[in-house]
Amino acid sequence: MPDITIAPGAARDVDAVARLHAQLLADSFLATLGERFLRVLYRRIARDRASTLLVARRGPDVIGFIAGTENTKQLYRDFIRRDAVRAVAAAGPGLVRNPRATLETLRYDAVAGSSSDLPAAELLALAVRPSARGRGVGARLVAALQEDFGARRVSRARVTVAADNTAALAVYVRCGYVRAARIEVHRGRASEVLVWG
Repeated sequence: MPDITIAPGAARDVDAVARLHAQLLADSFLATLGERFLRVLYRRIARDRASTLLVARRGPDVIGFIAGTENTKQLYRDFIRRDAVRAVAAAGPGLVRNPRATLETLRYDAVAGSSSDLPAAELLALAVRPSARGRGVGARLVAALQEDFGARRVSRARVTVAADNTAALAVYVRCGYVRAARIEVHRGRASEVLVWG
């Protein structure tokens, strides 16, 4: 799609990114915490020097995004240290409804990062509007994040995907990711960890 551009996400894009995450990644735990929580999270990612938020635009509309970080554990520590009050206030009901899933998410990096073979850098989230799928937008976003990682001297990164998400797994494999581990971030739900580089 020649009319689609990929650019760094800014504060003005956070609302659109949070909305896309909530709608298109609705089965993810973070989406259950609501758009207000996602706005706090993506605002932190956009501001964080070691993280990247990229958006795909068709004209003025955000039709997709990708987020990544050099070090997931450090990003989550900074998020808790700087944004905990806003995040808890925004996520309130979701945290109360899902206390176990909240704890599982907080300890995610210990599970995913428990193997010394897995990199600290991570592709955190990718979403593309259904109307723009099948046109290479997701692959372009992944390539742009990999280019950003390269500019940061990050040569390897991981992504964690629900094991039954065959469409996402196919995109990552086409973009050079290789299956490296199978884990359970949330009890009873298998995930695949894939590594690029």
